[in-house]
Amino acid sequence: MNQMRILMSRRISLIVSAAVLVFMTLPHTGWAAEAMQHSMDKTYSKKTITYALATQMVAAAVARAKELKIKQNVAVVDEGGNLKAFGRMDGAVLLGIEGSQRKAYTALFGFGTADFYNAIKDDPSLLVGLSHFSGATVVGGGLPITIDGEVVGGIGVGGGTVKQDIDCAKAGLKVLE
Repeated sequence: MNQMRILMSRRISLIVSAAVLVFMTLPHTGWAAEAMQHSMDKTYSKKTITYALATQMVAAAVARAKELKIKQNVAVVDEGGNLKAFGRMDGAVLLGIEGSQRKAYTALFGFGTADFYNAIKDDPSLLVGLSHFSGATVVGGGLPITIDGEVVGGIGVGGGTVKQDIDCAKAGLKVLE
């Protein structure tokens, strides 16, 4: 049985080596050249939000908070979870500073933080597993920023009730319309 495994392993190694040799000796034109070029790429392009958009979203969320007569903290992060813009209304609770940033970060998973909680609440392993993501939270008020079907950032609002936080975050997203 051991000899059979060794023999099969050698055959597989021989086949793989032959395939690599054939590929390397093919003319570097057409699909072969394209495949080699892709394997040599060192960078790639990705979409992200601009500072201008992030500040407009913060302003829209703050404007909604004023309409509701509440004090809010609003954070917008880029696709990598880096803070792009932040606003803390005078008198907004201090805990909302970190909370809004965590909500924005968690929204990068692609859905609102309240929806995220509802999706994992019945599975203790997922709830415990979430604790391994240092910037994540399941408190409502974080929404993904999606452009052309791609998550390019997140907005998080904290300082009011969950309903108020979500309402203000949605107001920030309306800038995209």
